[in-house]
Amino acid sequence: MVRRLLGWISVAGLGLAVGGCGGGSQRAAASPGRGPLGGVEVIRAWAQALARGDVAGAGAYFATPSRVQIAPDQPVATVASAADARALNAMLPCGARLLDARPVARYIDALFLLGTRPGAACNGIGGTARVAFVIQGGKIAVWLRIADEPGDAARAAPGHRPPASPTALPPTARSI
Repeated sequence: MVRRLLGWISVAGLGLAVGGCGGGSQRAAASPGRGPLGGVEVIRAWAQALARGDVAGAGAYFATPSRVQIAPDQPVATVASAADARALNAMLPCGARLLDARPVARYIDALFLLGTRPGAACNGIGGTARVAFVIQGGKIAVWLRIADEPGDAARAAPGHRPPASPTALPPTARSI
């Protein structure tokens, strides 16, 4: 499974992937004294672990099994084990800062500003990436790279206010 996962990740173009940034907890299942993490907190904690270069910690935020689609035009793959989750996170070339997260149908649509991360070479620094997540039981059950929306790059500007939440994800994200 890891070879198949690594194969389609390399084909998908690593520049499309998104990582994370900042510091924070490595715990995937719960936050001390607060019970299970909410969806946005899971996304933020995953991104922070990856930004530190902690691929094992970032991998711990993925449910097994979970479904991943690195690019909108690529097939959906299954992350079947902790080793698959670590391999997936090791392949993501960029760190990122979570700019916005909003519910859209059963997904959380998250927008990231791309940046560097330890142990990887990011060629998309300053760009944006959008990912649709499904969080179940404090873990990432679905991770879909979806198309950026017009104006996403401008949303990284200081003082920008996000628009109202849409009612549906772009058609490319509806494959799950």
